[in-house]
Amino acid sequence: DEDQVEEEEDLEDGKEFVEEFDFVSANESYNLPSLELLDKSKQEKTIDENNLRERAHELENAIKPFLHVKVSKWIPGLMATTFYTELETDAKVSSLLSRANDIARSLGLPNDSVRFSGNIEGHKNTIGIELPNTERSYCLIRKILEHASYKTSNAELPLALGISVDGEYICEDLSKMPHLMLAGSTGSGKSVALNSIIFSLIYKKTPSELNLVLIDPKIVELSLYRGIPHLIRDV
Repeated sequence: DEDQVEEEEDLEDGKEFVEEFDFVSANESYNLPSLELLDKSKQEKTIDENNLRERAHELENAIKPFLHVKVSKWIPGLMATTFYTELETDAKVSSLLSRANDIARSLGLPNDSVRFSGNIEGHKNTIGIELPNTERSYCLIRKILEHASYKTSNAELPLALGISVDGEYICEDLSKMPHLMLAGSTGSGKSVALNSIIFSLIYKKTPSELNLVLIDPKIVELSLYRGIPHLIRDV
């Protein structure tokens, strides 16, 4: 059977490939890298509850001319804080959504800086209003890799993606989204995201579990990964 012969030849070629690079047997005693190698120098910003309470009051006053609302809770994030706002029972959410730029101007913020998010589960008359923080906090890769969502993840190819606007740690499985594409303008963080993906994988998987082929036409972005044992070929 010709098909069977071709299949056996392919298998033989595969064995020779594995034997040539020997990336499985050479790393049987491999130890995963220590998190101590990663930066932890940037400290988290201290949350000032009094300041958030004042901002909540300012937000209520900014909306008051066209709708009566009350801020019931707030969740500070790295770049923005979400203020969950209770509307009057008969108020329409659409009447608030159309006033984003008016709210921004009242708060002394640029246009398009005020965003709306979902409501609190079980509370139909609430809506989240995101306001940018006066000071942004850093999201370090080490902080995510130390978190339980990553450490206890059973994902085949775990990705430590970041922290959501609500402060939740996000860890996904790359094997469930194999056609992932990163896109964005210059300086938007594509390289940071790509490095986070690679770090997520090599901090969880040994070379006997994970093999990488990294293609970098200019050999600039990915040159720092030269020599890591997970590589089948040089970058």
